[in-house]
Amino acid sequence: MDKQLALYISAAPEMDAECELLGQMLAQLPPAVRWELRRTPRSAVHGNPNLDALRASALYLILLGADIVAPMGVEWMAAQQARATTFAYRSGRAVPSPAASAFARNAGGTWTLFASPMELRQQFEVACRAADLSAA
Repeated sequence: MDKQLALYISAAPEMDAECELLGQMLAQLPPAVRWELRRTPRSAVHGNPNLDALRASALYLILLGADIVAPMGVEWMAAQQARATTFAYRSGRAVPSPAASAFARNAGGTWTLFASPMELRQQFEVACRAADLSAA
């Protein structure tokens, strides 16, 4: 392996299928890159987000479904402060809660809509290839 890239994913448990597909996609990219994935803790019971790992990550991915859960907002702010390369995706199939709508509207950034886990995988793969991450 030539390089290791860390990706931090902010996502609620409702996005488990999407996260699994993204992990599979990254595992299938050319082996020049070894990916290290970190994710939002599944609940407050499992602890706080690993903000040190987030700040050390080259890439930050946020997946917004029907609702935003703690500590996604904290992770978003930490990624912006760290100036991490950010990919923001929003489910087009979920009816967003008022909190999710307000977050997406006020957070800034460009949100890419996806209709299914497979469409998200395809869009993220295209974004990775466009950013030339697999060959970095």
